[in-house]
Amino acid sequence: MKKIICLILSLVLSFSLASIAFASPAEDDDIVIYLTRHGKTMFNATGQMQGWSDTPLLQEGIDLAAALGAGLKDSGVEFDAVYAGDLNRQRMTAKYAMEQLGIPYEELKEIVDLREVCYGSSEGQPGDPIYQVLVDENNLNAVYEVFVVLGFGAILDYLVEIDTLGMAETKDQASARILNALDEIVADAQTNGYHTVMAVTSGMITNILVEALGAEMNGELANCSVTKIVYHDGAYTVEALGDTSYLEKGQELLGMTAE
Repeated sequence: MKKIICLILSLVLSFSLASIAFASPAEDDDIVIYLTRHGKTMFNATGQMQGWSDTPLLQEGIDLAAALGAGLKDSGVEFDAVYAGDLNRQRMTAKYAMEQLGIPYEELKEIVDLREVCYGSSEGQPGDPIYQVLVDENNLNAVYEVFVVLGFGAILDYLVEIDTLGMAETKDQASARILNALDEIVADAQTNGYHTVMAVTSGMITNILVEALGAEMNGELANCSVTKIVYHDGAYTVEALGDTSYLEKGQELLGMTAE
């Protein structure tokens, strides 16, 4: 069942990517942000809600991060700076990618607002039963429709509703936080003369950001995929969504088997 859902989500994501008119190539004074989801973690593998809970990267996650770095290096992209959220899975993904890029880990810049959305008391719980409640309550046919029909805001609303800790973030809270992270990156880039940067974050917060910027992404972002965002003249534009080409090239270069 999970394999079927993943296949459907991949097809939906591919359709979404094809339907978006991407931005023109960046100009010399633009700031290009390679926003990257972290590598695969223990909770990713077990299907548990992660959020601010910080489970470690699996060896597969470490390998994915290294492959991402190798693929980016091979593409000729040169990063002026690398940022990551304060969760260990985000920092470690940056670390293993930076090793391949030849950038010292000591140069990593931490931005707290890049961390994942908080799910409150749902963190650590299996995700499927939570999504199934939304399927049943909304007369849907399958779990993938929760993402496609209801959207990410509805998921976060439900997590806030059932949260017993009062910690779960709303869509508006998450949107404001990740937009603030982008503004912080741009301000730092402008101060230091950076033009191309990498920022490691997480899946749900990336989806929320993409929607806030007026693009649409239905489906699950692959670990270590890249969403490219360009800042120009006070505005952000999504140029690429969930791009796995760098990852796949890196896997090829490092002799890894893509899964």
